[in-house]
Amino acid sequence: MPTFPFSSNELPFIVTTPNMPSVESNRKTIRTHAVRGRNRKKRPIIPPSWINGGKVEISHNPNLDHSFSIIPKVGGEFSFTAMPEDLGSEMLEVIYKLRHITPSLEFGPASGQEQSLWLEPVLSDVACFHFTMFISKMYLDYLEGHTDNTRNALAHHTKALNALQTRLSAGNMKISTSDSTVLTVVGLTTAALAFGDVGIAQKHMTGLHRMVMLRGGISAFSHDKRLQTKLCRVDLGLALSTGNEALFFSEGLSWYSYLPSQTPKSQTRDEGISSLLNLLMSLDPRLRLVWDDLKAYSQSANMAAHCGLDMDTALYQELMVSIHYRLIRLMFEPATIDETIRLALLAFASSVFLQGGGVWIRHEHLYRQLSKSFALTKDRKDVLPPQVFLWLYVFCVAFDGQEPSHNWLRSGLSELLQVQELKSWTEVRVLLKSVIWVDKLHDAIARELVEGMLDVK
Repeated sequence: MPTFPFSSNELPFIVTTPNMPSVESNRKTIRTHAVRGRNRKKRPIIPPSWINGGKVEISHNPNLDHSFSIIPKVGGEFSFTAMPEDLGSEMLEVIYKLRHITPSLEFGPASGQEQSLWLEPVLSDVACFHFTMFISKMYLDYLEGHTDNTRNALAHHTKALNALQTRLSAGNMKISTSDSTVLTVVGLTTAALAFGDVGIAQKHMTGLHRMVMLRGGISAFSHDKRLQTKLCRVDLGLALSTGNEALFFSEGLSWYSYLPSQTPKSQTRDEGISSLLNLLMSLDPRLRLVWDDLKAYSQSANMAAHCGLDMDTALYQELMVSIHYRLIRLMFEPATIDETIRLALLAFASSVFLQGGGVWIRHEHLYRQLSKSFALTKDRKDVLPPQVFLWLYVFCVAFDGQEPSHNWLRSGLSELLQVQELKSWTEVRVLLKSVIWVDKLHDAIARELVEGMLDVK
């Protein structure tokens, strides 16, 4: 039975004929081929969707009545697409610029979604178009330092509101709760929150929640993961800024860890790590599972950044929603370690998932609550390990230390650096990374702050 020659990267091609039926001479080759797939490392299993209650993600759109029909692309990007009447060359240029700034405004890893998909609602829905022009002009002016020329942008804001009011008053349920309508209201809510108009943002959010419920709940948007995530993000951002209750996932919450659990080390000779493990074991089990998810994500994000890779977009979105809603729904007694850690994890998670693109939204209520809770528990040095104590101080100072009434935070951190005999940012960073830390994000937040205090000493 002849065996054709092959390179090291190819499988051998064995020919059997009636005159040469024996496989004895090639038994080793056949056996190697048979077990070839068994020894391959299995790809990690992607967890089921937390947002959609553990359902398997589907690739097709189950709700075509509420989605956009994508016109086959013939010619240019805007060929055969219905456009608003006042779309001219100047606005096309703004939209072109918007295509490049949009990824930074997503506050997450790059998505593989085609750019034409986000252009479709912008160019086929008048309300969505005018809101997009409003926010893009405001953002581009902000990037270019033109903060006083907002009249043109506000005109688009007014047109977007008028188009929405006309649509909603018509009473057509399908159009009033369409994806593009929901997307526009999400944008208006986010903009109001970013500009500090909390009252308007809350009114938009109430109407947005009603639209989502009329569609059947948040899982009804599973066909559009980005829109589904935007709904959750604006709900969370408003809750963290105002202290009002988040509207989605008010019941039936899963408290289990979203990421596969990692087996903890049973023994360690490092006193710092041992004290950290003791703290984690003393926490409420639900809180500890959130800690585990954030720790696993942070380590993966650091590794991905080191290798020049992007994080998986779907995993990022699921984690963002799962972590925040579990933390928001948890409540502990004031002045307890559990409550301080819960608020600190919320501040940490919001810095990872809810901020970015050069836009920083202050979550006033969260920062006030964290500073207040830490002030009541900072003397519990018998429970808080040194690295966690330092980690809490750094986050409290970074997020709320500029407030005149919170000068004790800055002086406390400066004193702690002396007590722990830390003399460089490198030494401080090692301790911070032993807790939970995303290098690319948090180094920029903390380094200048810490080095400034070390220089003063």
